[in-house]
Amino acid sequence: MSFIQSLYQRKKLTHKYSLIQNGEKIKYTYLKTPNIFGEEVIAFIQDFPKELGVKADYDMQFEKAFLKPVTSILDIIGWDAEKKITLDSFFV
Repeated sequence: MSFIQSLYQRKKLTHKYSLIQNGEKIKYTYLKTPNIFGEEVIAFIQDFPKELGVKADYDMQFEKAFLKPVTSILDIIGWDAEKKITLDSFFV
């Protein structure tokens, strides 16, 4: 029995959340650390299991899942993903 299976059974969540099986599509989110899993990422099938008592790290999720892929495209066309203040901007 895996850690997540035993945790689901202890918290009586086996009826609400199913375990991930081979071939299933998953969703994932980055977790704030430290957490009970000792991991940075958790995967789930449909809904994020809030009853586990872990919190999602939305800043890390935004950075790794959105900003990093977009930045690679923006670098090619010479744009910056974040607005930067320079001395030139004072004179425009």
